[in-house]
Amino acid sequence: MGERTTLGGEWGASTVRMRMRPLVWAGPRATVGEAARLLHDADDSCVLVQLPDGLAIATDHDFRASLADAALTRDTEVGAICSVPVRTVNEHADAPAALLQMVEHGIHHLVVTSDTGDPVGVVRLVDLASAEVRDPLLVRHRVARAQSLDELRGATSTLDDSVLEMADNGTPALQVCGVLSAVRDLVVQRVVELTPAPALVSSVSWLLLGSAARREALPRSDVDTALAWPAALADRPHEVMAHAETVLEGLEACGLPRCPDGANATETLFSRSAEDWAEATRRWTSHPESTGALLLASIVADNRALTHVDLGSDLMRSMLRATRDRTFLDALLGFTLDARPARGRLHEFVVERTGPHKGRLDLKRGALWPVVLLGRWMALAAGDPTGSTVDRIRRGTACGLLTSGEAEDLVAAFEQMFQLRFDQELAALASGERADSHVLPASLDPLRRRYLHDSLHAVARIQTSIRKAWSATGPS
Repeated sequence: MGERTTLGGEWGASTVRMRMRPLVWAGPRATVGEAARLLHDADDSCVLVQLPDGLAIATDHDFRASLADAALTRDTEVGAICSVPVRTVNEHADAPAALLQMVEHGIHHLVVTSDTGDPVGVVRLVDLASAEVRDPLLVRHRVARAQSLDELRGATSTLDDSVLEMADNGTPALQVCGVLSAVRDLVVQRVVELTPAPALVSSVSWLLLGSAARREALPRSDVDTALAWPAALADRPHEVMAHAETVLEGLEACGLPRCPDGANATETLFSRSAEDWAEATRRWTSHPESTGALLLASIVADNRALTHVDLGSDLMRSMLRATRDRTFLDALLGFTLDARPARGRLHEFVVERTGPHKGRLDLKRGALWPVVLLGRWMALAAGDPTGSTVDRIRRGTACGLLTSGEAEDLVAAFEQMFQLRFDQELAALASGERADSHVLPASLDPLRRRYLHDSLHAVARIQTSIRKAWSATGPS
């Protein structure tokens, strides 16, 4: 699918070990002044300190902040300005993955560790990429500092430019969308925080669903949301719904539209007390052939709690246990494998026969969706719904659902097809036109067309393999 797709560009292909700097250590009893001298002599921007609570880091920002704190002097022990624990990244991780972690946590330094967990270096934001690729972190800081919805709307206005710049720099599509999702997560949190709410309503747990939860949302993707609230709010659903409507309006003002198909926190199907969610789980798992059961699977597997995480996470763990029933998983696998990739015989594709998209292949439904469903099903079968589709596929090998070779083939197919869909989105983003998931196969260059065909065949082959592997694990 082109050089950028297969190689991810020079930046996307490099590991953090190739870009890391030597460690600068300060003793646990060193003073702020002594540590600052070490930093200056090494011409670096952070020092590491081994404290009783674990490995700690003090950055140039921490040293500058200490000058403004009247309670601190040059003779204060450096541990007083350190952050514990430090964020780390494996030395074999690629640069985009490190950038994603920085954007997610709003930090400028990561300690690089070996496979044994030992610190071997430090990578800074400025070491990872050009100024253009650093833009998402700058956007994140503006989002975090916004004091009103108007300021927040202004802070998000450059997100599209950041996406285009990362793509131009050679960052693979899934990595770009991961970084974008980390910023969008914070936007959702900030809209909730900046939207006035009655005291009790502020205890509601906001959940992201679907591609946003998997961090695979494209720049023009809408936002699927759900709510879970404690028993104290059971008799105040209208108040909760009214606040949810105001939040969704705030998200739309910031460029994050609600789901047009109704997967929104304002709908009773997606907004319930914890007790109501538990009752729905019991009802849906007892009828695995129902539409409600399939909806339950999507909610449990594709969700992330952004506010009041304990409530949302406890609820989903309880629901996850119910969905691991063998009968339920059998029924869900049947639904999953009914979604067939749009590949025809030889070098042909299954395309739309009528309508406005006649002769075109739907990349969303005919290419990506079968893989997303496989990942979702494996997540529930394994009892671990966290992570992206790629994460879930790779965990499938540990459950004996895939061989390592099949997992890598499926990941490669998903990455190739996602890149093609992403490139379509970028073209629409650059031109200001509406994004479309349909593609005319004849419009693709021969290499991309071959990659797409091979990817679809790989998905079909692995669907058959998963069916056989699951049948061999026990009776239906």
